[in-house]
Amino acid sequence: MTRMQTADVAKELVAEHFGIARKYLLNGGRAQVYAGPRHVLAWLLRSLGMSYPAVGAEMGGRDHATAMNSVWQVGRHGKLLEAALILHAKLELELEISRIRLTIAA
Repeated sequence: MTRMQTADVAKELVAEHFGIARKYLLNGGRAQVYAGPRHVLAWLLRSLGMSYPAVGAEMGGRDHATAMNSVWQVGRHGKLLEAALILHAKLELELEISRIRLTIAA
């Protein structure tokens, strides 16, 4: 699975978890109902090894400093960190399932 596909899976998982449309992850404004999930998305993408500029680019062309702040915010807020850890486990599971399917298909 490519990095772009992985980022798309992460976006889908975050949107589903928080019950918001995917488009609001990228341009939902500053309202906490959208900002919190966006912070979690940045944390997830960073946990996958993406650089801060790459995370910002995946989040609608945001600056690397915005991505850094988002990751920092997750660490400060227990509920966001809890959601991030749950989603990280789900994302890892999704990636492993994709790897297994590719192996079987080959």
